Amino acid sequence: MGTAETALESLPTPVQTTGYRIVQEALANARRHAPGAPVRLTVDGTAGRLRCEVENSRGVRRGTAGAGIGLGLVSMRERVDALGGELTAGPTGDGGFRVVATMPWEHAGA
Repeated sequence: MGTAETALESLPTPVQTTGYRIVQEALANARRHAPGAPVRLTVDGTAGRLRCEVENSRGVRRGTAGAGIGLGLVSMRERVDALGGELTAGPTGDGGFRVVATMPWEHAGA
């Protein structure tokens, strides 16, 4: 059995690229909207799917007012939908925010 790194490297390129972009956008959003907040990143490439989760708690400083134009979540959803996956995003009970993207491997090569 390979390491998690090996397993992730063997994913279809569209899944790798989409996972990278989801994590990149979610981390950028956490920094922009919840500066100084702890962020937890989980990436799991098992059971025929890639699951990326990014969760931040409440920021220690106020986020940038009017930051972005609000297309980050839209583009994340479009990327995940194109692979037949699912995206959930929304506030957590403690004032933070959570993004979870799950993408199957099987449709990515088609």
